[in-house]
Amino acid sequence: MSRRAVTALVIAAALVLAGAAVAVARSAGPDEAATGVRSTRSPQEISSYWTPQRMNEATPG
Repeated sequence: MSRRAVTALVIAAALVLAGAAVAVARSAGPDEAATGVRSTRSPQEISSYWTPQRMNEATPG
């Protein structure tokens, strides 16, 4: 297979994958989309939870 044919095949595959990703993203309704985490706690409750000791011991992730 020539270098030009391989390049064309790679570009075509990338376009197909990009199109599939767009189709999947658009198929999810607004209620099904990931919107993050919602906190139902008050700011005072959250600030009292995060003591200096807990902040020092916290790990990312």
